[in-house]
Amino acid sequence: MPSSPLYGIFAGGDLFPEGMSWPSWIDALVLTANTEVQYNIPNNARYIRMSGTGNFYVLMDNKAAIPTSDILDGSAPLLVLSGDADLRELGDATYLSFIAAGNCSVCLEIYGDGDIS
Repeated sequence: MPSSPLYGIFAGGDLFPEGMSWPSWIDALVLTANTEVQYNIPNNARYIRMSGTGNFYVLMDNKAAIPTSDILDGSAPLLVLSGDADLRELGDATYLSFIAAGNCSVCLEIYGDGDIS
């Protein structure tokens, strides 16, 4: 299922709107080069902000792999560049799959409704 950038929800499209709250939940992943890691999305999570110490790929509800050739059917994983923060609406996704070409750490900030668990 497609996701939408979090900033699209805020008036004016501000990426970091004034008064953005502290995340409801924060997790960290340590990715080992070329090893896929599956992350189960916590209950009541609505949005995620992802950042990492290196480039990584992420895919919703499907196993991520580092592209080795063109992927032209809409199923390619999303590339998040080192030093960038990527905000996404989670929709009905149940898990995210992560993979990186090199070792890196990934921070996952979860925003949601009610108790996150």
